[in-house]
Amino acid sequence: MLIDSTYFINELRLPANIWHAGSLFVPENIEHNFIIDLLGYQLGTLVLAYNDNSEERIKKLVTGDVYDVNAYTLKYDGLINTRKVSAIAYFIYAKYLLYNNSNNIDTGRVELVNENSNKLNDAARFSWAYNKAVELTGFRGQAWNAPSVLNYLQAKKDLYPECIFNELRYTNQLGL
Repeated sequence: MLIDSTYFINELRLPANIWHAGSLFVPENIEHNFIIDLLGYQLGTLVLAYNDNSEERIKKLVTGDVYDVNAYTLKYDGLINTRKVSAIAYFIYAKYLLYNNSNNIDTGRVELVNENSNKLNDAARFSWAYNKAVELTGFRGQAWNAPSVLNYLQAKKDLYPECIFNELRYTNQLGL
């Protein structure tokens, strides 16, 4: 897995028990699907297999790079970084909020009940986290100098010919 529990601090705090075997919420699966869906199977597989022996172009895509576009020097932070700001983490957090509003059991979907507290509506928080993932991955019409995966891939398209970028779309509190 590219990211770990250290990415889920402050506003992205997740319960510690989701990182244990047997948890119903599996961040590894969400990360895997996110990367494959975002970059396409071929490049996504190379990114998911990232380690110290990976090709230099994969290292730069995963950990970030400084590059030039139109005589401007730009910094791309990568999918993982020391600042612990990652599109993957925001996406996983959004999915956690989505999945934890209810549970599937044999008789159907049930809402989680808290005996000594009130459950808050997570729609606004979901939309904020998901849209932050959109911003960090990039979208058509985004400013060319925004530090996103898409802008980096477009600037370095000769290095990533196998990329099939599938952009996320902004959502609102209604999921639209």
